[in-house]
Amino acid sequence: MTLHTHDLVKAWSEFEVSNGPKVLDGDSMLLAPRMESHTVCHNSWASVVDQADFGIQDRRLHLSLIPQPFFGSVSTARVVILTLNPGLNPIDYYGEFCVPEYREALCGTLQQRLDPSFPHIFLNPRFSWHSGFSYWHRRLARLIDTFTDDFKIARREALSFFARSVANLELLPYHSAFRQGHRWSLKEGDPPNVVVYNPIEARAAHLTPESKGGKAILKHLKQCWRDVTTGAG
Repeated sequence: MTLHTHDLVKAWSEFEVSNGPKVLDGDSMLLAPRMESHTVCHNSWASVVDQADFGIQDRRLHLSLIPQPFFGSVSTARVVILTLNPGLNPIDYYGEFCVPEYREALCGTLQQRLDPSFPHIFLNPRFSWHSGFSYWHRRLARLIDTFTDDFKIARREALSFFARSVANLELLPYHSAFRQGHRWSLKEGDPPNVVVYNPIEARAAHLTPESKGGKAILKHLKQCWRDVTTGAG
């Protein structure tokens, strides 16, 4: 892991999760000129569901929600999926304000205090009620199914291996109802083993066994599994 990644994890591990806008110090300066017009804070579940315009797509950054710069074990992940920003769903507010176990898991992710069996919060069956689990489990499901069949193991064991092996990095860590137009500055194969999706592929999140990203993930994790089970890695 590079020094830059170490700095990223260190900064978020020291982040103070409190009431009001949840913004990393370095980001505050960037958001300050647009804080009033481009951000919003709801400090209770009731304030969310009682909005007069509930259900209208809100394109502002929701800064009362805990930022999500990454998921999974950043330091030990075998596969890192680069995404743009967390989406927005009413269940994000419900989970944070009404389910202490979920909120604690989010804080634990920032500090990299993780469930050893399911460090990726959105591949953890305990949070399968959340839309984040629905999103990531659905996109990785066929890879997990193929992995399960090929190695003749229980599906939960395969799911746990994926949860330990896959991490996500978000370009923008703050929740919003839209996907940012910016992209990671990476090229296919540079550095090695990087797979870059075009905008259409990225929107559809093609991670099936037939897709270029899915093939690469499956091939690599199969070799990792062989190394682990034979004691080679």
